[in-house]
Amino acid sequence: MQPLPDFKRIVTGHDINGNSIVTHYGVTPNIFKSNNLPNMITHDVWRTQSPPARLQADDNHYYKSIMTRPEPGGSLMRIVDIPPDESLPPISPKELSIEIPNLIGPLNNFTQTPIPHSDSLDYCIVIIGELWLILDNDQVMLSAGDTIIQRNTKHSWSNRTNKMARLAIIALDK
Repeated sequence: MQPLPDFKRIVTGHDINGNSIVTHYGVTPNIFKSNNLPNMITHDVWRTQSPPARLQADDNHYYKSIMTRPEPGGSLMRIVDIPPDESLPPISPKELSIEIPNLIGPLNNFTQTPIPHSDSLDYCIVIIGELWLILDNDQVMLSAGDTIIQRNTKHSWSNRTNKMARLAIIALDK
């Protein structure tokens, strides 16, 4: 399967004179590949901890592990590359819960796959491709440009095409 193209992460800040500048430019250093789901790639672009956000800090935000939700009072921006369902091997809820701890809920009514529970307010934007948003009793087809306001509900994503899809997620602690 052909992976999606890299994207740039541009971080701005200030120089010692207070002028606005680019402090980091390039591919995000926080790329996590799934052990159980081939071609599923999570790019953690930025995280903040409890407010106020550190706007002057000059760190590159390197992370050692993936987070399933924002820090208390914080935020999380991530881009997720989602492969077609047909390319994914069967995976048990137990195997998936090891990879994504504290996130797996009951099986959903449509695909019998685990539904993660988002304990946050998530703004999601389909960037590339087509995805299905699966809820307890609903499912909605989404195309590039469609936006989702995910308000602390159980959900999962399904890629029913034969091409990769990319989803941007900005999660805010509730």
